Amino acid sequence: MRLPRVLAAPAVTWTRDVDVVVLGSGAAGLAAALAARPLRSVLLVTKDTLDAGSTAWAQGGLAAVLDPQDTFQAHVHDTLVAGAGLCNEQTVRELVAEAPDAIRYLMTLGAAFDSEADGAVSLTREGGHSANRIVHARGDQSGREVQRTLDQRALAAGVELLDRAFALDIVCGINSDGRRQAAGVRIAHNTPTPQKLAELLSESAIAPLRARVRDGKPVTGPTEQWTPPVSEGPSEGHTTSFSIGDRDGN
Repeated sequence: MRLPRVLAAPAVTWTRDVDVVVLGSGAAGLAAALAARPLRSVLLVTKDTLDAGSTAWAQGGLAAVLDPQDTFQAHVHDTLVAGAGLCNEQTVRELVAEAPDAIRYLMTLGAAFDSEADGAVSLTREGGHSANRIVHARGDQSGREVQRTLDQRALAAGVELLDRAFALDIVCGINSDGRRQAAGVRIAHNTPTPQKLAELLSESAIAPLRARVRDGKPVTGPTEQWTPPVSEGPSEGHTTSFSIGDRDGN
């Protein structure tokens, strides 16, 4: 079966120029938006409301070597044993090494993790771990606390939100080297009024990678049984990640 190069959809009704377009409002997308915001204008596109992603559903804690008696090597060993040969050791080592700074970063953003009477972060132990290195928020609300923190800080930093919208197509151009390159994204905006399409053009080459999960309800795209339409009229598409350039494809 031949798939169309462009999804059938109504003509674009409005456009918007921004430096960075981020697709997805989970922890990865919000972190990317925050990282870009000090220097760039950022538009965050999410298929539902800002807090409706999968991050908030995570109930387990966050593992990091924060106890002076714990070691990175012990955390790596525990992870590889629990992974039963399925883990990439180099990736595990990188994640273990970066985890403490990631936890501290969330705390500087305002994440309220469970603490001891003296104010120190409370560390618990879960299956597969040989030391107390699990950080929780209100018991089993860790994911919700991470989502809340990133939501609030992104909005406070001036990240602009386009909710109830999803990506239909990547808009491409030709760069200065004569190569085809992504320059923006065509967006379907699901509002109470008739469906609108927006072509969001960017002036930089920054965009996040988003992993697809099925925990929360706003999941569409290749993980669904879905075939791109070839007829005229509105159509649903998938949310994806992309590299973006300016309107000339540079």
